[in-house]
Amino acid sequence: MIKIATIASVVLLAGCATNFDLGKVHAQPGRNADQQQLDILTCKDQATLAAQGNGQQAKEFLLGLTVVGYPAAIKSDRDKQRFVFGKCMESRGYSVTPTT
Repeated sequence: MIKIATIASVVLLAGCATNFDLGKVHAQPGRNADQQQLDILTCKDQATLAAQGNGQQAKEFLLGLTVVGYPAAIKSDRDKQRFVFGKCMESRGYSVTPTT
C-alpha cells in the first residue's frame, strides 16, 4: 500500500513541472495566426530540447539530490526554457514579454 502511495506522489510531482508560461508573445503585422502558432511550437520545442541537454540534466540531478535543491533545479529548468524560447521568438521577429 505504501508503494502505491509513493508512486502516485512521484507521478503527481512530476506533472507539476511541465505546465508553465514561457512568455507572452506579441503578434507581428504580416503574420497570420497559423504562422505565429507554428513559430511558437517550433520555439517551444527548441526550449524543451535545450533544457534536456546533458549539462542541464546533470546539474538538475545533482540539485535534485537534496530537498532544497529540487525547487532550484525546477527553477533553473524553467529559466533556461524561458530564455531559449524568448531568443528563438525574437530571432523570428516577435517581441516576447517574459513572465516573472
